Amino acid sequence: MRQFLIGCVGLVALGQISAPAWAELKPEEIAILAIADSRESKAVAAYYAKTRQVPVSQILLLPIAASEEISREDWQEKVRPAIRRWLTEKQLLDKVRCLVTVWDVPLKISAAKQNPQAEELTGYLQAERAARVQRLNELLATLGTAEESAGANAPTLAPDAKLEEIKAILDPSFSAAQGRALQMQDEQQKTQALEQLRFVYTRAVGFDMIVQSLEQQLRGGGPVVPERRSEYDFARGRVLGLREGRAALEGLSMDLDQERQLLAMIEISSGLFGTIDWIDQQLSMFAKNETYSSFDSELSLVAWPEYQTIRWQPNYLHYRFDGSAAREFRKTFMVSRLEAPSLSATRKLIDDAIQVEAKGLSGKVYLDARGRTKLDAQVQPNSYDDYDQALLRADAMIRQHTSLEVVLDNSQELFAEGSCPQAALYCGWYLLANYKDAFDWQPGAIGYHMASSEATTLRKPESQVWCKRMLEDGVAATLGPTAEPYIAAFPRPDEFFATLLSGKYCLVETYYRCLPFTSWTMVLVGDPLYSPFKVAPPLDSANLDPALRRVVEGPQVEWSPAESAAAAPTPEES
Repeated sequence: MRQFLIGCVGLVALGQISAPAWAELKPEEIAILAIADSRESKAVAAYYAKTRQVPVSQILLLPIAASEEISREDWQEKVRPAIRRWLTEKQLLDKVRCLVTVWDVPLKISAAKQNPQAEELTGYLQAERAARVQRLNELLATLGTAEESAGANAPTLAPDAKLEEIKAILDPSFSAAQGRALQMQDEQQKTQALEQLRFVYTRAVGFDMIVQSLEQQLRGGGPVVPERRSEYDFARGRVLGLREGRAALEGLSMDLDQERQLLAMIEISSGLFGTIDWIDQQLSMFAKNETYSSFDSELSLVAWPEYQTIRWQPNYLHYRFDGSAAREFRKTFMVSRLEAPSLSATRKLIDDAIQVEAKGLSGKVYLDARGRTKLDAQVQPNSYDDYDQALLRADAMIRQHTSLEVVLDNSQELFAEGSCPQAALYCGWYLLANYKDAFDWQPGAIGYHMASSEATTLRKPESQVWCKRMLEDGVAATLGPTAEPYIAAFPRPDEFFATLLSGKYCLVETYYRCLPFTSWTMVLVGDPLYSPFKVAPPLDSANLDPALRRVVEGPQVEWSPAESAAAAPTPEES
């Protein structure tokens, strides 16, 4: 459908606000969360506050039991209100930007036992889906010949038709109608037929598909027609505005009024087809009850008013929201965790960070792709191939723009045990919950493994999950999911390493600049203030591909998908 009727709508563009990419995090902008009844937890909090000069008045002692997991109900009814109250009473809501969780603070929040709202909304959405399929049938009837419109051969969608079945009818119906219109000899009739076709097409698939069609045409490599470029800018500006409004609505608590507004907004941007797709996703989410999350990711939104907790929320600290008004009305905290498999390893996270950042992190970069795609291949956004390609882009970026030694394994197999000496940076995939000891980690090393269960525990002695085992082996920082995250939840390797290697951001800033979602399963472990490349940045971001330069430097860098192959999807496209 994205190939159809390129350039049929003109819209008003929304200007983008230019703003600095970030402001350097300071110790006084940090608050620490510890467990009141845990001597070890309080000791880690005190040690970090003293070492990094965080005001001791900004340590919150939570009156809950030490554990790796708490219930969703306890989080909602007890823990979250207590943290909000403390931040308000201490007048820290505007002052603090980063929260640090330490030893014994829960790692995970379990799924809700029941969700009455989801049950109510399931019935509503099922009825809305059937109604929208019927409206598509009515639109399709207007595309046929006189005989087809009379019902002889008009294609009809069943009320419960699958998305693939709907697409299989829409595509040829639009193509056939366009062919008939273009063959008309009478110019007035042809114009009227094409106008009707544009109307039906927009109702069916919305502005999103038009933007994608224009984007693909601009990527074609030939000369860019000014009118086409202007048309793309207009349409893209409208779509971005609709996405921002949609993201704001999706951040609210679920209710029927909100769902009605969302459906109306999605129908404008994505048409009837897009609303059916969205309804199917919602119904799937309700059935799975994906209300689990990491404690730290939920903590990011502790200042928000009520919001829905099925799956994720957008991370408004992500670079895609630079200059967005959403940051103003959705206060989001950066969060990092100081916890390793032992107290000595936990303290080492702090000590190594301070010692290494004084001189800079040195060593080799190891990237473990899987050979799924090529650097210049067209891939589906947020697919496995897309993330495999992001590893290839990270490799190319580091080789081209730094003097660091980078080792790429682009085969299905992982690095062999003991094959990675002097490891300073690592990213790879995919071996589930079974760490492979290939690395001799440098002090201050940072690494993460993209798999589904790698932060389900940080302390269980028998566990072989990657985050826990890498911390045992000596990394100073890592990240991973506490439950199934889906691949799109991970920071993209090319973006993460470009941001980190620029030396412009500390660890927690780098992470949140590249993290797509909050209220989800990801967790960052390490000293949030750790800046391994601040004293001697190996990367000059001014030389980067425009898309990656935009990640590092902010919205003042102008680029478009037509100018760069490194375009990443927005969080809402995931």
